[in-house]
Amino acid sequence: MVGKATLVVMAVAVVLVAVFSSLKARDEYKQLDAKVALQQRYASIIYKIALKDISSQLEAKANLIIGDDKIKEAFAARDRTKLHELSKPFYDALNSNFKMMAFIGDDNKHFLRMQEPNKFGDNMSKKRPIITEMNTYHKPLYTFEPTLYGLNFVYLAPVFHKGKYVGFFNIGVDAATLQSKLDEYLNAKTAILFDSVKAQDTKKEMDDKYVENDVVSL
Repeated sequence: MVGKATLVVMAVAVVLVAVFSSLKARDEYKQLDAKVALQQRYASIIYKIALKDISSQLEAKANLIIGDDKIKEAFAARDRTKLHELSKPFYDALNSNFKMMAFIGDDNKHFLRMQEPNKFGDNMSKKRPIITEMNTYHKPLYTFEPTLYGLNFVYLAPVFHKGKYVGFFNIGVDAATLQSKLDEYLNAKTAILFDSVKAQDTKKEMDDKYVENDVVSL
C-alpha cells in the first residue's frame, strides 16, 4: 500500500514538474517572441530612417542638377551634346555608389544616359512602367528597380522649362548603399532580400518579367 502511495506521489511530482517546465518554456517563448517583435519594430524604424536619408541625398543632388537653367534649356531643346557637357561635372562629382543618371523625354525615350552617353533613343517604358507613370502624372517618385546596372534605389524628378513639362531626370544609387546604412545604424550585418530570380531575369534580358516596383512617394 505504501509502495503504491509512493508511486502515486512520484507520478504526481513528475506531472507537476512537466507542467511547470511547460509553463516556464511557454513563458520563455513569449518573452522571446516579445523581444523578436521589438527588434523587428526597431529594425523597421531604422530601415525607414536609412531610406529617408538616402532619399534626401538623391533629391538634393537631383535638385542641384535640374535646378540649373542651362541644363533645363539644353534638355528642352533636345541638345544632347550641350546637355552632356553641362551635366558631366555633376556626374563626375558623384561617388561610385551612384550607378544611374539619365534624362528621359516626354516621349518615353532615353535622351541621355550619363553612364552610357552613346546609348540613347530607346523606349524602355514596357520594361519600366514607371517611365509611363512619370510622363503621365509629372510627379517625383522613388522606386527600387532592377536595371542593366544592378539593383538601384532610384529618384525620378519631373523637369519643367518655362512652365512646360519636357521629361524627367532619373538618378539611382546602388541598393548596397542602403544595406551599408543599415549596417551602420544597427551596428550589425544586415541583408536586404529581393526576388533574385526576377531581378536576374530583368538584369540579363530586361524582359517582361518586371519586378514589381516598390514606389515611395515622399
